[in-house]
Amino acid sequence: MTPAQRLRRLPADPVRRHRQVLEGRGGVLAQFAILGPQAGAVLAQAGAGDTGDLPMFAWRSVTIAGVDVTVQRTEGINNLGFVVHAPSPARQTLRSAILRAGAATLSE
Repeated sequence: MTPAQRLRRLPADPVRRHRQVLEGRGGVLAQFAILGPQAGAVLAQAGAGDTGDLPMFAWRSVTIAGVDVTVQRTEGINNLGFVVHAPSPARQTLRSAILRAGAATLSE
């Protein structure tokens, strides 16, 4: 049985049957990882404000380059890292702002 056939066999109301149905959001969100000891400074320079008080795995809504984004504290190099979640159509605007703020791509 293929995965698609198994999905069709789920009951009409999966919550009542104690099952979870996950729906992909491919193409809706863009993600950027900012890692290293200067990650917080890069975010601040990009316009996200001070993120130093953000506990591990917590998140905050901020605006960078006019784009409403979610910043989440994660583990990174030297235990400093952030993931920025943004609407996919704004990914190039956000990427440019992060690079202007001092971030480097992994290939550099």
